[in-house]
Amino acid sequence: MTYSLERETELWRDGERVLLSVTIEFPLFAGISKAVKRINKYYKQRNAKFTELCKRSLMKFNDGTQAALLSRVTFADNERVSVVSETSFSGHAESSRTADVWSVADGSPVLLCDLLPGKSERELRKTCAGEISRRLKTDPAMYYPDAGKRAARHFSTENVYLNAEGNAVIYYQQNTIAPRSAGFITIKIPT
Repeated sequence: MTYSLERETELWRDGERVLLSVTIEFPLFAGISKAVKRINKYYKQRNAKFTELCKRSLMKFNDGTQAALLSRVTFADNERVSVVSETSFSGHAESSRTADVWSVADGSPVLLCDLLPGKSERELRKTCAGEISRRLKTDPAMYYPDAGKRAARHFSTENVYLNAEGNAVIYYQQNTIAPRSAGFITIKIPT
């Protein structure tokens, strides 16, 4: 599936002073099929909602806050496309990540159970908690002391994307199993 990365920036000003800046980068998929139209419509609506949310919640600070919603395509072939998006706000909140895996055939979301058939949520939760516990023993300064338990508690079937090789990658939000400075913790699970 072919695509381009588009960029939009909106500024709200009071004279010369910038009150709020919102930057959005998103994929625009090429084609006229219903699937492509459906996926592109999703990102257009999501972008508009993000801009409106920033305007409603951040404009009150009047301090030049910069908000960003930056997306990148992590995998694309004739069957699936995977997009990872991260939001950030200067000085007001932690970054967060979302991910979408789409079926190229009909533009529908692809779920973790479809990516890893035969693996139950319980089994994947246990696998991730075990991997994080193993990493904790190797690098205890990187993770919270109870990172294994946190990994089980914060496991989400929605926190998945495909990497460049087409493998499923499960991720954890910042500050859930490790300090914010560690970023987003990921676990690759071969599909």
